[in-house]
Amino acid sequence: MSRDFDGVDDLINCGTAGLDNKAPFTVACHCFPDTQGEANVGRFVDKGSATTGWQFHISATNRVRFNHAYTGATPTDLELSSVNNSIVLDKWQFVAMTWDGSPTATNAHLYVDGQETAYAVTTDAVGTKGDDAALPFLIGNSIAAARTFDGALAHVMFYGKVLTPGEMRQIRFFPASITDRLLGYWPLRGISSPEPDYSGLGNHGLLTGTLKWNTDPAVFGVWHPRRRSRFPYTAPASVPATPSVATPTTRRKSRALVGVGL
Repeated sequence: MSRDFDGVDDLINCGTAGLDNKAPFTVACHCFPDTQGEANVGRFVDKGSATTGWQFHISATNRVRFNHAYTGATPTDLELSSVNNSIVLDKWQFVAMTWDGSPTATNAHLYVDGQETAYAVTTDAVGTKGDDAALPFLIGNSIAAARTFDGALAHVMFYGKVLTPGEMRQIRFFPASITDRLLGYWPLRGISSPEPDYSGLGNHGLLTGTLKWNTDPAVFGVWHPRRRSRFPYTAPASVPATPSVATPTTRRKSRALVGVGL
């Protein structure tokens, strides 16, 4: 099961407790995009505004992008963007990003299905890193509710460290099975309101819209960090082959208008 976002105004607000001004960090989730989302920049996760904080999102021409705002007399934001068509529509994919907290763009990394992408944009930051303490950790939208994801999201994870490529491949198939410095884990199963945070920090997600979708991404097990395991789990010696998942034939279609934000 997963949460379906409408591309118009849906979002999940997970608050700020223990999530502010983190560096380094890793963000990861499974996504099923219908389009690039509202204004062609639908958010996976957003903890920012127009002038501070950061965003991780899909963008036009099916890129994946990370941006962190910097301040000062003549600031330049940190930006990392994949090449075109790094992500595809109407399919479950695992997307992730890591950042070590430095202003150097090549010290951030973007991943799709466990593999690092090629890059079209790598812009180093200039100035002082923006303060995100007053901004909530949002799933599926921006603080202005104007960058709605269009499609389904599941297994959103936030870590206070840079995960290795091997760890990234592990959490792709066994979400949240890496528990060291896990700051947030929202499976988004669509069966509770608010959406529970299983990290133990209690940043449960307050819902604005979103519907339950009875389809899961390709995972082999779901970890419950507070109970140590929700299902029996043994770390694989090697990454297993991707399990097959049938593309669903029915689901709520986007309510977004074609061309919004263009």
